[in-house]
Formats: sequence, C-alpha cells, structure tokens
Amino acid sequence: MLFEPFHPLVCEEAAEVTYSANTNFSKTIKSHWEQLLSGPCTNRWLIRNHLRSPIDTVPDHYIQDIWNKSPIIGYKTIRTNHLLESTIKESPNGAVLYIIRHPLAVLASINNRPRFWEEFGWAWHYQKFLKELKEINRPELARWLKREKELQTPNEQIIFMWTVSQEIALSQVKNVSGCVISYEDLYLKPFEETHEILSFLGHSDITIHPSYLFEPSLTTHRTFHNSSTGLLGAPDQLPRIFWETFIKEEEEKSLLGLIRKLNPSSSEVLRYL
Repeated sequence: MLFEPFHPLVCEEAAEVTYSANTNFSKTIKSHWEQLLSGPCTNRWLIRNHLRSPIDTVPDHYIQDIWNKSPIIGYKTIRTNHLLESTIKESPNGAVLYIIRHPLAVLASINNRPRFWEEFGWAWHYQKFLKELKEINRPELARWLKREKELQTPNEQIIFMWTVSQEIALSQVKNVSGCVISYEDLYLKPFEETHEILSFLGHSDITIHPSYLFEPSLTTHRTFHNSSTGLLGAPDQLPRIFWETFIKEEEEKSLLGLIRKLNPSSSEVLRYL
C-alpha cells in the first residue's frame, strides 16, 4: 500500500491537488500517477507504513526487495479525499475504501503531531481548503461558509475542515459504490470490520487476523495518543478515549456543538453526538 502518493515529498503538484475536487487530473498528475502504479520506485516515503521507524535506517536492499517483489494494491491518502471520483475515473478497476473518523479524535491526533501541517504551514492549508470548498457545487455550501465566519480558534477551524471534508468525500464514496468503515469500530470490533473490508475487496480469505492489516495500530499505544486507559474494549469507552487526554471537557462540549451545527449526515459520526 502506497502512503500518500500526492504528498509534497513525492509529488511536484502537491499544492495544486491538495483539497482539490477538480474532476480531471492534469497531465503532470496523470504522469505521476501512472509512474507510481508502474513501479518500481526507491522512495521510502511511499512505503513507510511497511517499514520500521526511522525509515532512513532500513537497508537499501530491503527497500529494493519491497519494490521488486510486492505488487502495488492501493494507496492511502489524507488530503486528497475530494478526488475520489477523479481517481476512480483514472483507475476504473479500483475500489474506494473510506475510513471515517470522529472529528474530535482527528483534532487530538493532529495536535499530538505538530509536524502535521509542516510542508505548507497551517495558514496555507486552511486557506487552500476554503478556496477549494468555494469551488464545490453543494446545497450546504452557503450554510457551511456562514458557520465558517463564526469560527474563533484553530481547533474550531480544524473541526470545521474535517467535518465538512468528510461530508464531501462521503457523497463521492456513494457515487463510486465505495465502502465506508468507522475508525472507532476498527477498535471496538476489529474482526467484524476487517472481514467486511476483505469481503468488499473480494479477498479469497476473509479470516485474516486484523493485525496483519492494521499493525501496529491495533497493538500499540501510539494510536491512542498516550492514553493511560489501555486497549479499547467496552463500547462506553468510545470514542472519548481518543481525545480525553488532549481536549478539556468544556472545549469538548463547544466543539461537539459546532459539529452538530454543521449537520453531518454520516451515521458513523451522528451516533456519538
């Protein structure tokens, strides 16, 4: 699985494609996409999910082995989730698996990783998101932009970005007959969710253990953002365990109110509001 193939480290037109909902790939993006799929490549960033950290300590011959002996089966993307329809148009035999996540959990994750915005800077990301949002023909657009003018803090802006972005992406997922999985459910019932993913992808063996797909996320505390609670189990622990260390109760209530005002349609988010 390629990791963020449209990231600035590997894509010259990353600034153009980030948050874009353009229905057509440019010639440069097409060329980049075709080159990635044809392989092999020696760029460690693209296979970082398959390497130990720090990735620069992995021997070159192992990197070469991965590229030469492992077929590319897909990619993970974070900031180009408005390009799902365009991507499928370029790869008509592909499939979209969208993992939805609670906006407060995303906020906690981002605030725990200060380098998240480093390639362009936070101000650039937010303004680029607003610029691309205004280009999208959606009935909710006027209401979203009205709410945006009321935002007062960076945390509110991140919540706005993620909630609205998910709404846009989810509508595209439906248009391309994609599969939607809840990030929280992957922890609450990993076997059932893993089987659903494998069935959707047409895998011959749906009994594969979840850790083979989601290692190290399901077996380390890193994904829990240093939570002292430990591994997830009881339904009543979700989803607050993902942000309780980073977001105070008063701010949590305020941000949940903002999410409600944005009126997300996703049942995966609504059930926690």
